[in-house]
Amino acid sequence: MYNYSNYNDIRGNRVTNCSNGIELNRYVTYTILSNNTIENSEVGININTWSVNNTISRNCLAANVAGIRFYYANLNEVFLNNITDSDLGATLQYSQSNMFYSNNFINNTQQASVSIGYANAWDSGYPDGGNYWSDYGGLDQFSGPYQNVTGSDGIGDIPYAVDANNTDRFPLMLPYNPSPIEGDLNVDGTVDIFDIVIVALEFGHPPPPIVDERADANKDGIVDIFDIAIVAVHFGETNAG
Repeated sequence: MYNYSNYNDIRGNRVTNCSNGIELNRYVTYTILSNNTIENSEVGININTWSVNNTISRNCLAANVAGIRFYYANLNEVFLNNITDSDLGATLQYSQSNMFYSNNFINNTQQASVSIGYANAWDSGYPDGGNYWSDYGGLDQFSGPYQNVTGSDGIGDIPYAVDANNTDRFPLMLPYNPSPIEGDLNVDGTVDIFDIVIVALEFGHPPPPIVDERADANKDGIVDIFDIAIVAVHFGETNAG
């Protein structure tokens, strides 16, 4: 996406073995990147050059050189992503005021890196908390917004420091796993037309096999009107985490 390409919705893609899995380059704003799987690439999601106010959620970014890269990109929101097994989980170069929360940073050589002097948010406050970091070594013996009340709450008692200007104040003790919504077949947090399409593409095909098992919403072995009904009843429901 280049040069003022705004208000886009990019979701449900699988991208492997390339330089940039998905790139927003030069003044791309108000774009949703959701439920994409990007693997074995140089950069999974690359947000460049004054691309602001974008939403990056529920993506699986695995075994990339960098899972997410921001370059001169501010005011973006990043949540509910799995960022795993990469050299760099997230790298923010000359970027600030971005917000990361409810992400799982697992087994990256370096979980996150930020250019010196640039500040970003790494949690959404208490009690929602921040991110899961697989190399976090703190304990959970206390609770509360100041972590000074006896009793665990699933949040680490000491912050997770990315650097002097970037701290997850409420690191999660376990990977974040939001409860799924019935009818959310692509697990992007919203029951919408994309879920209807999953059922429609398999509708009426005689089993076996069902090519896309997600379409069998009620798991009765056939894709029919009852599966469409499940999506329809829950249509419009959302789970932001």
